[in-house]
Amino acid sequence: MKKTLTVLAVLTICMVGAAQADLVMFDFDTLSQDDGAAVIEAYMEGIYGSDITVVGPTLYVNKGGNLGPDAAIVTANVSPRWFSISFNDVRITSASFDWAIYVDAFHAYADGVEIFSHTVVNAPGTWGNTGLIVFPSPVTTLLFTDSSNGAIGIDNLEVTPVPVPGAILLGILGLGAAGFKLRKFA
Repeated sequence: MKKTLTVLAVLTICMVGAAQADLVMFDFDTLSQDDGAAVIEAYMEGIYGSDITVVGPTLYVNKGGNLGPDAAIVTANVSPRWFSISFNDVRITSASFDWAIYVDAFHAYADGVEIFSHTVVNAPGTWGNTGLIVFPSPVTTLLFTDSSNGAIGIDNLEVTPVPVPGAILLGILGLGAAGFKLRKFA
């Protein structure tokens, strides 16, 4: 009986662990100055292990800008200034990122809903961190924009993927098997 309860406890811990996805961090530091969207996308897919689409008309990697010596994804200081990151196969449930804006305002959207904005007032070259933003339901696309007048950038993007359904199912099946064994010996 004790052995069966121990197995049940271990399976419960495994199921809870499987249901909670870990944060995934993209710091862009291994990328080279001026790498574009295709290189950024390949880098992110390599870390995430799933299809990601990175789109932006003037998107590139910059090192040594407002976000410090680290590499960051930035837009050129020409219009339009926006870029998006879509998590095509495995959506996300939260995000945080360092942001920078040269002038005007920085905006971030999750599937079209604004999740963060910062307006610059008489202080070009402003930056900060959003903190963790948890979405009410999983999202596919993060969009970053400037209102009109300045380059924007992000770094240290952390996202939480939706837990893999197969891992959750395996955890539930494990609990069911343990429960069946427990009833058999009770």
